[in-house]
Amino acid sequence: MQLRGQSNSSPLRQTSFYLTLALIVGTLASLPWLNSEIAWSFDCRYTFSKLPETDRGLQDWLARQPGVSTAAVTRTSAHTIRVVYSRQGTTGTLIPPFAELNYILQTAQLTSSLDKDRLFRQPSMILKLLIGLQAGFALTGLYWYWRDRKAGVARRPWFLGASGPAVCWGLLFGAGLLVFGTAYEYGIRTLFGPEVNTVGPWSGLRHIDSSGQLALILVLGCAVAPICEELFFRGAVLGCYTAVDRPGAGLAASSVAFAAVHLDLVNFVGLCVYGLVLGWADRRAKSLIAPMTAHALNNGVAFWIILQSP
Repeated sequence: MQLRGQSNSSPLRQTSFYLTLALIVGTLASLPWLNSEIAWSFDCRYTFSKLPETDRGLQDWLARQPGVSTAAVTRTSAHTIRVVYSRQGTTGTLIPPFAELNYILQTAQLTSSLDKDRLFRQPSMILKLLIGLQAGFALTGLYWYWRDRKAGVARRPWFLGASGPAVCWGLLFGAGLLVFGTAYEYGIRTLFGPEVNTVGPWSGLRHIDSSGQLALILVLGCAVAPICEELFFRGAVLGCYTAVDRPGAGLAASSVAFAAVHLDLVNFVGLCVYGLVLGWADRRAKSLIAPMTAHALNNGVAFWIILQSP
């Protein structure tokens, strides 16, 4: 699919096309990272000519295997054992050392399937997908901007204003976002109860055991994501509407798209407001440095609060 004659295409059409392209590119870029989060279920039935008195040794061996989250060993008959377990990051079936555990194996029937229940209940899975999408936003936003400029479409430079004032405006708008976020969370908890998840997929930060992975996600979320998302949503989407003198529609479109890609229904309205404020920061400072700074400040403080919470 290719858009021809960018200046003749409506901003909504262009936004829909490039947003879809960004999501596809970002998802493909995420796949190698997401593979380690995918859980598989294994159902293995073994028939033996000799078994030990108990299966404790087999259960202990399974519990020590990397990536195994749940495991159950059941004797279904005098000579048959059923082993059911979930394993993360690989489709390979575990082969227990039966001879060392005093089993004499006769036959084996092994089946595996995607563990869909665990797949969609893992906040860290959605978190890593959101981080991976940043590649799609950055690459697609840059390509969109370059294509428009090449076609002669009047696009405002992304960094037109002076850097110093833009940083100051960004800090000011970022502080406003933090105040709004606190009030929004209080309102959500008041309306829906204190147990509602107000941090969305970012709660997955608490479930990442690897300190290296956590550090990488924090860097990506606090520094890289604000740059990539602002290039696309404020630079490319809002800029597309501004180029045809429709900044109000651009603020609305970029904000709704920004909220939608965060996969967070509870905070959707709040994220729309965030998008509007970030767009306002860009228009006030005439530089993407302002919304990038505000975005980074908000993410950094939010991540710190999430990690401090139980």
